[in-house]
Amino acid sequence: LFTRDYTQISHQSFFPQQFPQHVPVQGGFLAIKPNQDEFEKLVHIAETTPYSPESGWNNTMTVRYWGMPQMQGLLAYYYGYV
Repeated sequence: LFTRDYTQISHQSFFPQQFPQHVPVQGGFLAIKPNQDEFEKLVHIAETTPYSPESGWNNTMTVRYWGMPQMQGLLAYYYGYV
């Protein structure tokens, strides 16, 4: 269970309704049902997927926001693209 953090990108010239997968995950609250397979997938992605501050995880992000290289960006990439 998670929510996206639309306030992080509302100041940018970006329309989240067009690209909802680019909106970061809210890092203040995250409820996760433990699942070893999903955890291992996330670890594998974090270790092997290219990341760039300019373009995000695997060149998928078009906006920059706080937390992009961390949980907020990793989970947005995972649930939006993987």
